[in-house]
Amino acid sequence: MTATPSPVALSVWELRWSNRYKPRPPGFLEIFMRIATPIAKGQGAGRCPQEMQEAWEEIHHYGYCVVWYLDGPPARVLPLASKQRIRRRNLWKRLLSRFPMFLEDFYRSTIVAKPDYYGAYLAGEFADVAFARTTMGKLRIIKATDGHAASE
Repeated sequence: MTATPSPVALSVWELRWSNRYKPRPPGFLEIFMRIATPIAKGQGAGRCPQEMQEAWEEIHHYGYCVVWYLDGPPARVLPLASKQRIRRRNLWKRLLSRFPMFLEDFYRSTIVAKPDYYGAYLAGEFADVAFARTTMGKLRIIKATDGHAASE
């Protein structure tokens, strides 16, 4: 017996007002009909439901159209601490490429100026991380382990 895949998102079909050149008359609904069905990952929208097709054939002359969209969870939501760590790392790389002599001072002043965006200042946060330039000039993180540099 095979397990059916759990629904990941909703396939939503709507019959909605779409005439942008004239306002919707009184009594006309913005969304005339809505059909939502759960779908599994990788499954397509499929054909328009029959009752949606029949309703559209009756009222499409008035300015309604059929709309399909996928209503699902966001692809990736990071915790605030992770976002702040990424922002601090990117700031470090940006300052290292532009102002290598004043890196620590500029880094500290920027972090202290925007604690809500970057998080708390941690002295020596990137002391164990070395950055090296690739052949195209982009900064790449290199961690030193046992005297050898290994790219991350």
